[in-house]
Amino acid sequence: MTEEIQTETGEQPSGPISAGVESGNTHARKRVLRKVDPEERLPITAHLEELRWRIIYSAITIMVIFIPMYAVSEELLIFLRRPLPPEEKLFFSSLPGAFFIYLKISFYSAVIISAPIIIYHVWEFIAPGLLQVERKYTKLFVLFGTLSFAAGAAFCYFVAMPVAIPFLIGFGGDTLQPWLTGQEYISFFFMIIIGFGVAFELPLVLIFLMATRITNYRALARHRGYALIGSVTAGAVLTPTQDPFNMMVLAVPLYLFFEMSLLVGWIFFKPPPEAPQEHVNEPAEG
Repeated sequence: MTEEIQTETGEQPSGPISAGVESGNTHARKRVLRKVDPEERLPITAHLEELRWRIIYSAITIMVIFIPMYAVSEELLIFLRRPLPPEEKLFFSSLPGAFFIYLKISFYSAVIISAPIIIYHVWEFIAPGLLQVERKYTKLFVLFGTLSFAAGAAFCYFVAMPVAIPFLIGFGGDTLQPWLTGQEYISFFFMIIIGFGVAFELPLVLIFLMATRITNYRALARHRGYALIGSVTAGAVLTPTQDPFNMMVLAVPLYLFFEMSLLVGWIFFKPPPEAPQEHVNEPAEG
């Protein structure tokens, strides 16, 4: 995991060199994204430096995507309010309120679209601590991690939101009328969307653990009770309401994902059979 120093002449200068420092006629440029070298051990400061740059690159990606998202933010708002009942309207309560609503839409949309890049940097940061057999799954991890996140977001938009939002509005009855501000609705909407996207990464994590022999379906099957409790807890935390029905909208798919992951592990990643233990007859005392 060495930090590489590249120059215009291809030489590797000695001594401490930072980005943008000129040494003689040679301009040195530091590569902050290092190659994986499992044999070398770096101090914690080097890992923190790499983490800092990976966060910076992820933030730059979000900023670049933010610009085109802002250009189509009005169309995105029309798309985002579709789970609302047709008669409900969104309001803003201050003069710059509408502007900040479009900023929020653009930012959150950029974060979601940047998910593949963010997942890639997360994986590359933890990859040096993995074995070679585990690091070969980088491309598959990024691909299926992105698809899982997109599936969670789509499930939230097309299934959870159309059920949860009318349910919440219906609590007011004929006495209380909803006054939905755009900023609150957008923050609420994307918080739930991102939460569902992260929750749908569970099968990928479990399959990865079984593929790398860190665990197996037999060991996971012995903890079904914990999986059920965890699914219900995630449903209670991530769903917008505290009623059992809406909580089950997320809890049931999560637990089904757990069981499907066990099925995949049973089909593709069966553990080797355990060797029978030999019993040695000890001589009797006396």
